[in-house]
Amino acid sequence: MQTREGPVTTIEWLTTSTGVRYGYVYYHHTVRKRYRAALGTIRCIDDGFWRPYKLELRDFLKYLLGRLGTDNLDPFVFAGGGLVISSPEMPSDRDFVLRNIGISRRHHGTKLLKIYNHHDCAFAGGFARFNNDLRAEFEFHCRELFHAAHIVREAFPDLEIRLHFIDCEGVIRIEEPK
Repeated sequence: MQTREGPVTTIEWLTTSTGVRYGYVYYHHTVRKRYRAALGTIRCIDDGFWRPYKLELRDFLKYLLGRLGTDNLDPFVFAGGGLVISSPEMPSDRDFVLRNIGISRRHHGTKLLKIYNHHDCAFAGGFARFNNDLRAEFEFHCRELFHAAHIVREAFPDLEIRLHFIDCEGVIRIEEPK
């Protein structure tokens, strides 16, 4: 039997015994098996910084494939990225993110988490909050990322965490002062 692959131009509608209509809009055969995640990522929903995130991650996953033998990842996408951990609108938001990290660790063996914040984030009040001062905005996000890492480390002491800030020039890796 030949496997179909790709977008569907005309939906072939089917109906369940309860009257639910359904039809494929895209075909892709997936061999389902348990996987080990090379890493988890937390980033914001803002699509404006999706491309640099994706490109940096693509290259990093190639590196991990050679090092760990896997390039699977568990992506977590929330408004605010790491700010949901450091400064959540509601405490339950932080709990939700930490539960998801725990699920990723238990079911996929995730040992590395990369947390991303970005320039002009609406969750943080946008660039105007910092009076269009790039340094003030960057320092704010550094503090928030350090705080987020501290909270995650309390919950998962053996999890390796890397922090990143995405601006209009690219992806910056951030390390806490020693």
